[in-house]
Amino acid sequence: MAAAVAAALITPTAQAGGFEIPGAGAADLGRGGAWYAKSDTALALRYNPAALARMTSMTMVDVNASLLFYDSCFERSGTYDEHGYGGDVGGAPGSSGSVNTRFPNGPGVAPVGGIDSFNPYHYRGVENPRVCNQTGPGPVPQLAFAMRLPKHEKLAISVGILAPNARGAQRYGNSDGVVETGNPDHPLAPSPTRYIATQVGNLQVFPTIGVAYALHPRLNVGVAFGWGITVVDFASATQAFGGNENFNDDIRTHLKAVDGFVPRINLSVDAAPVDGLRVMAGFQWTQSVDTHGKLTLEPHYYMSDADREVFGARPTVLDNTRLRAGQASVLSFGVNYGLPRKGGVAGEIADGLGTQVFDVELSFNYDLHGRMDSYRVNPGAKDGLPPVVVYGAEIEPPASIEIPKNWKNQYVFRLGGDVNIVPGVFALRAGTWYESSGITPGYAGLDFYLPRRIGATAGATIRIQRFDLTLGYARVFYDDTDYRESGGLVRGNAGTGEATVGNNGLIQAKMNIGSIGLRYHFK
Repeated sequence: MAAAVAAALITPTAQAGGFEIPGAGAADLGRGGAWYAKSDTALALRYNPAALARMTSMTMVDVNASLLFYDSCFERSGTYDEHGYGGDVGGAPGSSGSVNTRFPNGPGVAPVGGIDSFNPYHYRGVENPRVCNQTGPGPVPQLAFAMRLPKHEKLAISVGILAPNARGAQRYGNSDGVVETGNPDHPLAPSPTRYIATQVGNLQVFPTIGVAYALHPRLNVGVAFGWGITVVDFASATQAFGGNENFNDDIRTHLKAVDGFVPRINLSVDAAPVDGLRVMAGFQWTQSVDTHGKLTLEPHYYMSDADREVFGARPTVLDNTRLRAGQASVLSFGVNYGLPRKGGVAGEIADGLGTQVFDVELSFNYDLHGRMDSYRVNPGAKDGLPPVVVYGAEIEPPASIEIPKNWKNQYVFRLGGDVNIVPGVFALRAGTWYESSGITPGYAGLDFYLPRRIGATAGATIRIQRFDLTLGYARVFYDDTDYRESGGLVRGNAGTGEATVGNNGLIQAKMNIGSIGLRYHFK
């Protein structure tokens, strides 16, 4: 019963590619995320902690905030009574054909067999509507403080509050998973995404501390440790009887959980083999999520209240449900070249804006998503597993469930740079990135949509004495995934038997991101 609850729970924490968008801060976003080797602000804590040892300011505060406008849509094939891959899924085991639903018919629609609401067993041929993510823009903050120790200038420390640069919420339909069909006779119905996800809510943050040391004027090492906190709020639907999509039989599943400790370690080496050239290499590891939460199962969720009462339908609460979800590790590499300006430092700060004509960087990440083969859910309750009541009969939830994800490892190339129009005062930047697909054919979903992506970005920084204001913008282009005719392999979850394929449709997405950064360089 509960398998659907884990399909979209945890935001992977890979800092490059995968679920996240390159460029968590305004400056690095504006140059396509090609910032690993440059890393000349306190946000090096996130990308290249070794670079903290070469900060040009003894102390720095870096505050950034991004708004992610994520548009994703799903157009499922078929109708509410016939699956897009063929086969009638509107049958009526039990009494589902003789009940009313919570979806009133439109004006002038005559009742059938005493049913005066949209029941797909009687009213056939209503197409699955195209449904899109209805959440607004998602804010993503980043805060970092760094300093080189006054009496030990080879040593630097940093603390920060870092969040995944990714959408934190999605909703396909209203808060109850109901959508407008566009059919005047039957204007409301359950979301066609219900067997994948109707609501995805993720909040993840990493309080982080880092330390770096200059082994040599041209060689630095660093490490950062993050204490991850994850909050989950996810809803979907489960088929009580596998292979039957009459939504009167659906069981709504809603999981809420918190994992208060997801450790993360980021190691890097940073070097300048010759003047103007910087290279780095890094590795980030994140512990798998392993937590317990509350899972609520609501049988006959879309049935009318009166009929739910007849069948004794009531919520079942499993208050000790365990979730385990793998997290990605990341290998990162970067090469940066900066052309020094003649005449020394422009202004008070000897960073790239004050010392270079321009810089350009190529960086590469390899995201080890292959370890995310499945999510594992163990429904449980502190006082034992209570049954779920379907048509008056008690059904026990399964003790263990695995939800296949089958993600692929991904590679990401980033290219970007800055041009310092007014040395020490004003810079323009631009960049791009290319990310390979992380989808094993047939396994695309709405929760973590990982097709091939291409980004185009731009940004600017203006410096007023020791204060920097930075703006960044990115447009992200996603490949479409089309399983309308065939190819979808992600099945819903069922209490008995095998559920139907739930991702049999067209998935389309795009994203726009705006970011602002405020930075102060202390003397």
